[in-house]
Order: sequence, then structure tokens, then C-alpha cells
Amino acid sequence: MSQDALDIYKLHRLEEIENGTFSEPFIRTTDSAIFKGVFDLSPDQTDSDAGHVDQKQLKPRILVTAFPVDLDVNDEITRSYTSETYNVQFFERDDQGIPVIWLY
Repeated sequence: MSQDALDIYKLHRLEEIENGTFSEPFIRTTDSAIFKGVFDLSPDQTDSDAGHVDQKQLKPRILVTAFPVDLDVNDEITRSYTSETYNVQFFERDDQGIPVIWLY
């Protein structure tokens, strides 16, 4: 793909994260700040059992258009649609540069 095509793809993904069907509001518990993102459970194979066999686990994450201001590791976040609460584990960007908030 050309860089122009990749840029268009990234812009489309950012638009879907902010305003798409699967976008939902999240609430930071400490100050009730609201931000939008897409929640999913992503497979992660970084954990091994005692026999050193990779264990697939589904880890919660939120894809956002930008990292929320003042959001820190261990902050509590509530999914407004389900009232489930999670804590921030770490921040990263995916291979397209989309911000990802990993939760536990």
C-alpha cells in the first residue's frame, strides 16, 4: 500500500473509534472525566504455564483517538454501557500508530 492509502486508512480508523457504531463512552472514576473509544478483548500469548506453553488469554483494551489527558497507570475506568470497572495497565500504539490503553 502507498503511504497515502495508509494515511486514509488510519484516518478512517480514527473516525470509527471516535464516532463509529462500536464507540462508547468511558468514565475515569477519579474525576468523572469522559472519553470515547472502542473496547475489545484482545488475545495475548505472552503468558506461559509451568510447562512453558503459551497460554492464550483475552486482555481488555480500549482503542482511542488520543490518550486522555492525565490518565495514568492504575487509574480506574468504568465502561458506561455495562458499568464494568477496569484499571489501566499500560499505554502503547498499534502498528498503525493508533493509541491503545491496556486494562486489567
